[in-house]
Amino acid sequence: MKKISKTGVSGLIFFPALVLLFLFLLSLHMPWAQDHSAHQAQKTVSEKEEEKATVWTCAMHPQIQLPKPGKCPICGMDLIPVKTGKKKTGEMPGSLRELKLSPYAMKLAEI
Repeated sequence: MKKISKTGVSGLIFFPALVLLFLFLLSLHMPWAQDHSAHQAQKTVSEKEEEKATVWTCAMHPQIQLPKPGKCPICGMDLIPVKTGKKKTGEMPGSLRELKLSPYAMKLAEI
């Protein structure tokens, strides 16, 4: 039988220890090992107000706007939620009664 030299024994211990160290360091970078609760943004006051500013309207009759869900009084369809909030500059109109033209379109329309 062959005798195991001191360098052979240390090699047998060093290699598994190195593998275990590598696996440990790898596990620290896994998504389940990290706390992401600090990354979740809190809603601002304006976002909360926009969520509250929801009206319910009929898809076929947009003139029907009610504060709570229900049925359309004209056709009986379920009402759908529409968020109403402050409009940003350059945003599309929120109602069919509104018409917003660019300066170029206003010139073409001779308004």
